[in-house]
Amino acid sequence: MVALIAKREFSVLFNSKAHRIVVIGLAALILVAGIVLRIVNPAESVDSPSTPPRVAVAVEEQMGEYSSAFADVTAVTAIPQGESEQWIKEQVAAQKNKESEDADDTIFLALAGAPGTPLIYTSLSTMESALAGAGSNFISQGIVKTDVEKMLGATLTSAQQAQLDQALNATIVPVQTGKTSAIEANPIGYLVGTFALMMLFFAVVIGTSAISQGVVEEKSSRVVEILVSTVRPRKLLLGKILGIGTFVISELLIWLLCALAAVLISGMPVPKVEVGTLFVWAFVWMIVGFFIFATLIGGMAAMVSRQEDLGAVQSPVVFGMLIPFYLAIFLVPAQPDSIYTAVLSLIPGFSSFMMPMRQGIGGVPAWQLALALVLAVAAIPAFAALAGRIYQNSILRMGKRVSFKQALGRVKAKD
Repeated sequence: MVALIAKREFSVLFNSKAHRIVVIGLAALILVAGIVLRIVNPAESVDSPSTPPRVAVAVEEQMGEYSSAFADVTAVTAIPQGESEQWIKEQVAAQKNKESEDADDTIFLALAGAPGTPLIYTSLSTMESALAGAGSNFISQGIVKTDVEKMLGATLTSAQQAQLDQALNATIVPVQTGKTSAIEANPIGYLVGTFALMMLFFAVVIGTSAISQGVVEEKSSRVVEILVSTVRPRKLLLGKILGIGTFVISELLIWLLCALAAVLISGMPVPKVEVGTLFVWAFVWMIVGFFIFATLIGGMAAMVSRQEDLGAVQSPVVFGMLIPFYLAIFLVPAQPDSIYTAVLSLIPGFSSFMMPMRQGIGGVPAWQLALALVLAVAAIPAFAALAGRIYQNSILRMGKRVSFKQALGRVKAKD
């Protein structure tokens, strides 16, 4: 019987033209956003800094012994001593005189000074470019290679050259010495977490609205009196929640998949596996959160007999959702490792909002994640039992709003 009720509620929403337009329209909007991001910020390939592209090196005559260090990988020009600055000016001027579509982005460098005290000349425009450091390192590596070969009195082997290059290109690991917001540290994770929160809130509002309106409509039209003669009130409420919930969750899944596709289409530099995992967990928390809040609102909707009175019974739950929502938006990024964040994110209802954000910005211990999920899933039957009691005690009471004392009272035998 529960399955039949759930199927009926799902079919009503699925056959609704308005719901189809919302699902397709929002899905298309999300995909278009990804395409727009791809157009506005096209992915740019970054060449290896150890071998920057299109480098032209001029070597003054007194530094001629270093020419061989660059001959195999770039253009090398011999120039008289003291002509480095003039050579740079001439090359840059010649490049600017080319047609814009034919001009290249060659980096011009000149090696001057004396052995042991080398000088590297380049233009101010090159110094301001992203490859300035790479170009300077490129010249420095050639100088070091030549000096090492002079000291050894032999040419470096390929293995020795690779070892030297590796030593000269040590990875720099930044160390955070001050407070940094989690938003700045992991903006992509924060965006994924925020998107999950918005989708959960959106799902609860849409789903509970459909559930509560259906409950009040059946009660006010007295159709429910016929229904409860063939099915127990709690099963009737369960069927409505499952049917409507399945439809709403299907909507969310479509939008989440579109959002994940939009992220990949946009070409943003994000770890695809990690983002995919975040989306999967976000979907799990949406399901858990939806059923926690939907059961409560569904049961409380039976306390009124008119659509106009729904706001009075729904407001406590809706405003109650704003507490974990704002905690997830503001507290979690500001204090991701605090004891308050950890404890609150384990509470059923709070965890559905706070855990997606904690996972998005990173740093959730596996045991906390597992404990929060177990507690949240275990709380659903408890919330369902509470909602079922309220529904059963209220659904056949017509007229004025049913008080919480009456709704939570002992069920009479005749019911």
